[in-house]
Formats: sequence, C-alpha cells, structure tokens
Amino acid sequence: MKFHMKHIVITGSSRGIGFGLAGEFLKNGHRVTLNGTRQESINLALDKLSSIYDSQKIQGFAADVKNFDGMVDFCKKTVEGFGPVDIWINNAGISQSRKMLWELDHEEYQLITEINQLGIMHGSKIAINHMLDNKGGFVYNMAGFGSDGRMIPGMGMYGMSKRALDYYTRSLMKEVKGTTVKVGMLSPGMVMTDLIYNSIESGKDADAQKIFNILADLPETVTPWLVQKILGNKKNAEVIAWLTGPKIMWRFIRAPFYKRDFWEK
Repeated sequence: MKFHMKHIVITGSSRGIGFGLAGEFLKNGHRVTLNGTRQESINLALDKLSSIYDSQKIQGFAADVKNFDGMVDFCKKTVEGFGPVDIWINNAGISQSRKMLWELDHEEYQLITEINQLGIMHGSKIAINHMLDNKGGFVYNMAGFGSDGRMIPGMGMYGMSKRALDYYTRSLMKEVKGTTVKVGMLSPGMVMTDLIYNSIESGKDADAQKIFNILADLPETVTPWLVQKILGNKKNAEVIAWLTGPKIMWRFIRAPFYKRDFWEK
C-alpha cells in the first residue's frame, strides 16, 4: 500500500498529551502543525521535536483557541506551510482548581468555558469548513472527565465543559453524514500531564491521588496507541477510547498487587 503523508493539526500541542501525539505522528512519517497560545512555548516544543524527527515536517504557530479570528488566521498559516489539513485534533483545554462550584472565581469558570467549549467550537467550525472546501478529512475532539456524565466534587465546572463537548461532538457526527468530513472523539483516559498534576496538587486530595495511581497512565503509554487508531480509522462517529470499562475493573482488581506513585519525587 502506498504511504500517504498526512498533515495533522493539533491544538494545545506545545506540551502534555498534544505534544506526545505530535511526536507519534512524526514518528510515523507525517507532517504536524503545533499550536499553543505563546510562540515561545511552541518554539521550545519545535526544538525538542526537531532534535528527534525531521524538522521539515514540523511547524507551529501561536493562536488562542478562544479567539475565532485568530484561529482562522492560524488555519491559513498551517495550509500555507503544509497544504490542506487531513486530521485536525481539538486538544487544547484547561482544568480547574479543586474547589466547589460556588467557590470558583468567576474569571476561572469563564476561562474554562471559553477554552474548553468555545475553543472546541471554533476549531471544529474552521476545520470542517476548510475540509469541505478541499478533499475532506477528520476532526477529532478530546473527551475528558465528565464527558460520560460522571461527577466528582471539586471538578464540576471542568466536568460540565466536557459533558457539553460530548453532546456537541455527537451532534457534529450526525450533521457531517453524507459529506467528505468525518468527526470522531478521542478519550485518552487519565493521562498524567501538567493539567492533572496542577489540579490535584492545588487541592492536596489524597483520595484523588490514589485513584490516579490506579487508573492513570503517562503520555508515552497512551499516545502511540491513540495515533495508530486515528491513522487506521476510516469511519465517521468513531470514539477511540483507551480507558474502557473492563480495563478500569482490571486495574482496581490488580491494584493491591501493582503499586504506582505518580507523585513520588
């Protein structure tokens, strides 16, 4: 089978799971466009990736996902550099302070809403319109805690943003039927990134730390699997989930015999 080099755009990819996904796509020979809010952080990510992979296949531009016009300009730059986008992954997102809903500063819950919901909407709209004008493609939105309706005190705002994302993405899946665009969802489970560390540490929640020690994984464990599933998918409405129900049950069963501590210094 002839290899087709794809152009992948990943928002929020200067670090964390987005950065891990970028590296895996590059390892598989594809071209990747990085995104973040600060060009300085993008340049650092570009330097790290260029020391391992072909620098001619990596580019990155600063753009704030909650700024629609800025994201339109970002899309234009990505296409000018590497041509039409084959896969667009809306990964950018933030967590919340471990506080009850009434304790959160209004500036914080407004920012969570703007990035985790508006940012996904902006990215999806821009990517789908771009792909409809070209050869089609895939748009993936990143699920998170709360997407399936689960609730934990102190994670209400973040969970709400991801629950809304689930509804929005499933609506898109239905609406793109019959077009050249396909929409999917990525569910990486609990991945130990700065987003998680900062959220848990801020609340010093020992119970939450225990759960993460049982269920969580490092980005380098999850991202190779996700990338292979993304590259192999041909269908619309595909939900690519790493941490499934049976896997969760197995990890709780083995927990007394398999100790991990992500907070160990």
